[in-house]
Amino acid sequence: MHVIGKDILRFHALLWPAMLLSAELPLPKEILVHGFLTSGGKKMSKSIGNVVDPKEYIEKHGSDALRSFFSREICPFEDGDFTDEKFLESYNANLANGIGNLVSRVIKMTEQYFEGKVEIKDVAEVPLKGKEGAPDISVKDYINKEALPAYHERMEHYELDRATDVIWTLIKKLDGYVTDYEPYKLIKTDKEKTEAVLGNLLYGIDRIADMLSPFLPTVALKIQDLLGRSSNAFSVKHVDTPLFPRK
Repeated sequence: MHVIGKDILRFHALLWPAMLLSAELPLPKEILVHGFLTSGGKKMSKSIGNVVDPKEYIEKHGSDALRSFFSREICPFEDGDFTDEKFLESYNANLANGIGNLVSRVIKMTEQYFEGKVEIKDVAEVPLKGKEGAPDISVKDYINKEALPAYHERMEHYELDRATDVIWTLIKKLDGYVTDYEPYKLIKTDKEKTEAVLGNLLYGIDRIADMLSPFLPTVALKIQDLLGRSSNAFSVKHVDTPLFPRK
């Protein structure tokens, strides 16, 4: 894989391969051409004062937060724009209010209702409810038959932003799953069904962590550590601090 900017495509797609051939060296099997990064719609320039220092963002928000923006908000093959406002909007929507909130809610309910330990059960009565006429489907079937195949296909084509779309669609579906079954109310009437709901949620979060690992490696490992999954159960750990504090 040869990764280049679009401004040097001609040299690296035509002249460089010719030079490699003349030297009897192997050619790149693929060339990925990425776009430019602008700030506020303008080319970054010290004279304008719009240069972004990634180290400052990493020190303030963590490397995973910055990685999230570039993988989630910018197509690898097109120009992308970075501003502090866009970064914070994406951070709060996708990280603090998205995956961070989901993990916190589910672990808190697991601790409160089952002392942190839930078995993985496949119960037909608690599927993902189909929307707009779509049929119901079990959480595991949706993940294994729909989400994961779509994710892997997009990753194979380096469509990183579209691969993260699959992840955040699953996060939204699990948020909707909480709304549909209301485990905080269900626990008062059906403890077994509540355990099945939380088991499905923890299973989904575990799969999300797997898919997040190329993009947010530090947080993905932390999520899996918090879940404490064994072959047939989860033993969650208390969340002392939010994965992504709101900004």
